[in-house]
Amino acid sequence: MRRNLLLFIGLNAVAATGCDFDTLTEAEDQLRRGPLREYEFALPIVQDTFVLGDVFDSLGVGIDTLPDGLLAIVPDTVSFVLFIPVSIPSIVVDTVVTIAPIWETVDSAMLNLGDFTDALASATLNTALVGLNFSNTADAPVELVNFQLGVVPVVGGSLDSVAGQPAFVTDGGGMPIVIDVVDPGDTVFALGRMQTGKVDSLEAASLVDVLIDRVLAGDTVALVGVGDIHVGDGTVITVNAGDFLALSVVPIIGLDLTLGLGGAGISLPTLSESGLDLDPVLAADLTNNVLDSVGLELVVDNGVAFGLQIEIAFVGDTVTGDVFTMPGAVLDTLLVSAAAVDANGRATAATRDTTGFVLDNTDVTETFGQFITIGVRIRLLPPVGGRGQIHATDDIKLAVTARVWLHVGGAP
Repeated sequence: MRRNLLLFIGLNAVAATGCDFDTLTEAEDQLRRGPLREYEFALPIVQDTFVLGDVFDSLGVGIDTLPDGLLAIVPDTVSFVLFIPVSIPSIVVDTVVTIAPIWETVDSAMLNLGDFTDALASATLNTALVGLNFSNTADAPVELVNFQLGVVPVVGGSLDSVAGQPAFVTDGGGMPIVIDVVDPGDTVFALGRMQTGKVDSLEAASLVDVLIDRVLAGDTVALVGVGDIHVGDGTVITVNAGDFLALSVVPIIGLDLTLGLGGAGISLPTLSESGLDLDPVLAADLTNNVLDSVGLELVVDNGVAFGLQIEIAFVGDTVTGDVFTMPGAVLDTLLVSAAAVDANGRATAATRDTTGFVLDNTDVTETFGQFITIGVRIRLLPPVGGRGQIHATDDIKLAVTARVWLHVGGAP
């Protein structure tokens, strides 16, 4: 926010004395007359609202919003070709084919998590899905029977196995972490005759959680599918060479997380504001002869289910890079409690916190000068209880205000 601060103070201070003037010089002259007295002014420096749905869209990762408003990270898709049959010319088919395990290696490049990487590496996912997209080019109804998806370590370029079967990663009780690929309320996943595609999603928090943990830990793992395919329904079908049944799988990582107290936070983009555009000579004169003190006040309304660490940085110059890397730039750090939440960790009421600090004369002169950079950096921290949800409409409101105390009068 740019303004001629001396004119601003002249207008307000002289108006407070009930005097009229035509020029800034007359205003300064009248400010020096009368008894010595003090005035306080509030100057808005930063007023902004971070709506997290908008903020996360700018972080360079795939972001989607689930039906209940929960934000979700959507990395790249893992694609399989499930079944390529031989040519079947217009015959009656009703057969079950057991396919060899299908698998694709998943690496950190495919799981592009951006600024969420550290947080997700130390978090437990409470909400996650796998999105499924089936393609069927054959004129034949098909069903997936006893079909499961899981995560398997890759050793020496091959799937780890036990007794000839993929060795799925297990939970603490030794049970394989897998999901059954089925239609809701059914025991199979079906594509009817002439149904060339089908899109669905399945709850898969444990599966996606272990996939992320293993990949971010540097392990080589694969997403693996095993089961049978039922082709045909006892009526005439035609399958041409090159027809196929394919499956694309995409992890959908809901931002419904449980972070341990030592868990990593999530950084939001830095917000910067420039100087107040007063001539340096006038700024120095104002600082030395009129001002008593200047303080900065930060007010935060946190409408997010995570605690906040907010840092304020100040440099008396323009900065093209990160202001927080400049020596001595960080003025203060404020820790803000998480918003009030419901039983599922969704924010229900914002929490307000305030901090303030006084600038020294050098910082004051630079604040009123033409070239400053003020940066605000926000980091989401683990909430009390560990669990928090981030919804598209959750927001953080920031207000940074300069409070100026000046003395006037005292001159003959």
